Amino acid sequence: PARGHKTLTQMARTSLGLAAVVAVGFSSGLFFGLCFHFGTSTPAAAGGGSSTCSLMRKQCTQQAALLLKRQAHKAERLHTTSLSERLARAPPTLFAAFDPFEPEVDCPSKLRVGMAFGDGGKFTCDSGFNLPNDCLFYSIGSNGDFSLEQDVKSRWANCELHTFDPTMRGRERPKWSDLLSKAADVGTTFYDIGLSGKSNTLHAPSEKSQYGTLLDIMSFLGHTNRSVVLKVDVETAEFESFAPIFHNCKLANQVRQILIEVHAYQLPENERHVILNRFFDGAFNCGLRLFSKERNPYCNGQSCAEFSFISTVDLARSFVRFAC
Repeated sequence: PARGHKTLTQMARTSLGLAAVVAVGFSSGLFFGLCFHFGTSTPAAAGGGSSTCSLMRKQCTQQAALLLKRQAHKAERLHTTSLSERLARAPPTLFAAFDPFEPEVDCPSKLRVGMAFGDGGKFTCDSGFNLPNDCLFYSIGSNGDFSLEQDVKSRWANCELHTFDPTMRGRERPKWSDLLSKAADVGTTFYDIGLSGKSNTLHAPSEKSQYGTLLDIMSFLGHTNRSVVLKVDVETAEFESFAPIFHNCKLANQVRQILIEVHAYQLPENERHVILNRFFDGAFNCGLRLFSKERNPYCNGQSCAEFSFISTVDLARSFVRFAC
């Protein structure tokens, strides 16, 4: 995988910034204040000075490395189960379509954003720590509902939000100007653009809906050098749309978390589990770990389900913070 055991352990050993220093806070308020303000320059008279801070950092990082190693082993153990073994446990029916796919890692702190219950909300991992830092959030598929974006913006005011949906034009839809105004009111920018597996040059402004790959969209917005959190609900188009993302993992390495509703109801019955398995394998092989699964009662609990993935880089940072 692009980011597997080595990255997890390496991150745990090298993430010695503020998160590691926080370990002192749990052991000694005095040393926390001194280490935080002075780092390794803490005066020796403070009870050990730099040697105490270094020891605390070392112990903290070792603990985080152990936790991350266990998470990596758990993820490998769960994910290397063959498709045939999975099918033996869950027959390839629509009712059991999502049974073989369970969370691979434990998130130190899960938070549901958007609707508190029911359809529309999504689980994030350690978002209070991970998202405020250069937060870029794409909400792909909205149907005119900006409740999730509103919640994200209320929690992390500096988060840059962009919403995409190519299905909002037409007589039965809200007026275009009203839609743009509603989006602006909650702090997001709305685009008449859909996520696709086929590359296309996007133009602005456009009088008709456009479709493009994630790379097309990020290039269009000038975000190719930034990391992004993806919330995705595109009614079965996710399988085609994520194929190029997972193809060589380069772009997937810029994805911090994926909060996605996966749909099975339109997949051919004889190919359903193969297609689903290909999607989850693609995420895993690109260093994205499944940490949350939620049956959606609005799909009768079987034809769609909510899944959340986190990059191993952000997972490592979270466990360093958790351990420290």
